[in-house]
Amino acid sequence: MNTIKKIENLITKFNYNINYYKSDKYNESSCRLEFIDILLKCLGWDVSNESGKPPQLREVIVEDYNIETGRPDYSMRLSGISKFFVEAKKPAIDVTSHVPSIFQARSYGWSAKHKIVVLTNFEYILIYDASVMPQPDDNPDVALIKKYHYTEYVKKFNEISMLISKTFVYSGEFDKNFPEITGQNKQVDVVFLNQINEWRLKLGQYLYDKGYDIDIVNDVTQDFINQIIFIRICEDRNLPVYRKLIETINDINKIKKELNKLFIQAERRYNSGLFTGDYIIFDLENNIILDIIEKLYYPKSPYVFNLIESNLLGQIYEMFLVQRLSVDDSERIILKEKKENRNRSIVTTPIEIVKYIVKKSLSSLINGKTPSEIKKLKIADIACGSGIFQRWISLSEQAVKRGFQTSCCCNRPMRSLNFSMITGRISATRAI
Repeated sequence: MNTIKKIENLITKFNYNINYYKSDKYNESSCRLEFIDILLKCLGWDVSNESGKPPQLREVIVEDYNIETGRPDYSMRLSGISKFFVEAKKPAIDVTSHVPSIFQARSYGWSAKHKIVVLTNFEYILIYDASVMPQPDDNPDVALIKKYHYTEYVKKFNEISMLISKTFVYSGEFDKNFPEITGQNKQVDVVFLNQINEWRLKLGQYLYDKGYDIDIVNDVTQDFINQIIFIRICEDRNLPVYRKLIETINDINKIKKELNKLFIQAERRYNSGLFTGDYIIFDLENNIILDIIEKLYYPKSPYVFNLIESNLLGQIYEMFLVQRLSVDDSERIILKEKKENRNRSIVTTPIEIVKYIVKKSLSSLINGKTPSEIKKLKIADIACGSGIFQRWISLSEQAVKRGFQTSCCCNRPMRSLNFSMITGRISATRAI
């Protein structure tokens, strides 16, 4: 059966029972299996991995049909690199006007720094510009590129294919058709780093006004922000945490007590050293803590931390290396470039290059070795910076299955980081 005939059959089937499909009796997982999966296959995507490609090279990563995972339902990929997401909803949800669904889909695409994101309930296909930062109160048409009704799928199949088909993506035309993010569009890493700097200034001013020395202020604000972000990322990546950050602010009068409990449990669980020492939370106003935590969750946050590239953590770390809090003549806290970093450019290696280098460097070491032999390997990153190469070694398919021991060396003090929550085996050290 040719592609157009398959789509015609889908349309006929949907139209014949449309009242049932648009009722609450019909759920999202059924819609995906009966309609959306087939539609994506008609666009050339190997949704079921019938070609038998290894996990890291699958064309489509499909999330669980019955469990909410906090990730987009489909990740459409080229050579293991995600190009765009497809978020599915049941037909009972009007995706053309349901703001939470639109915000969710756009947040997925924006957090992953994609060019577009697709939202569909089969009745409609909506294609949004993912480079535009989503806001919870955005009109449904903000950043909308194309909208198709199911009755148009046959007539406009070529047009749809020229936007989201496998052939269009693999030919390179996808990247040409959707140029790089420019102009007024705000990238997730820039927005989040600016947000962190705002927190640094706010925390720094408050603590300095309370009589803390500026050097201590720099250290404790960095530690506090690292602690908060670490826990928030663990949550979205389904790594074990004692409880969610958002749960610590249910009672504003108990915020410090509950956050302290969370930090203690996190240190016991991860043994990273990140949560040791004195906590500044007891010297902060509850409202300051409340504001920071609320801005890491919907509806005040557009960030989806399990989709944000891991090198963002490296950029945060490098930002702390380059800039420090200082006091101007009016006793106002400002960010000032460190003297030792003037005329020095710090650039995080792009993820694609990191993956390529790690693969090329490790393949010859791994091939032909047994798991027990691989576990004995020790890999040194002599100038580790933020540790981005260590993270990709840890997250590579071989490391996840078998385990490595990684270490780094440089002239800064060292702190032990335990990556066992990712690989079950890895322990690493990195510069602070």
